[in-house]
Amino acid sequence: RLPLHGMAHITGGGLPENLPRCLPQGTSVALDPGSWTVPPFFRWLQRQGEIPEPALWNTFNLGVGFCLVVPRLCWSAVGRPARSPG
Repeated sequence: RLPLHGMAHITGGGLPENLPRCLPQGTSVALDPGSWTVPPFFRWLQRQGEIPEPALWNTFNLGVGFCLVVPRLCWSAVGRPARSPG
């Protein structure tokens, strides 16, 4: 069993608005935008709508639909299965 501190369904408001809502008091999160591939659709949408990068992040999930909040030391145990197909 691994400690789970929070879960977030990333909807309107993107990661910046949805993820902090599930964090335990006194904790923070650091996102590495290079740790996943933003689906090409979002870049297409950005070009078509001339959407600035900050607005894109604050509006869409950019391919991250759900987040689990775990202690840093547990990331490797959670991250590997979460990235596996299926």
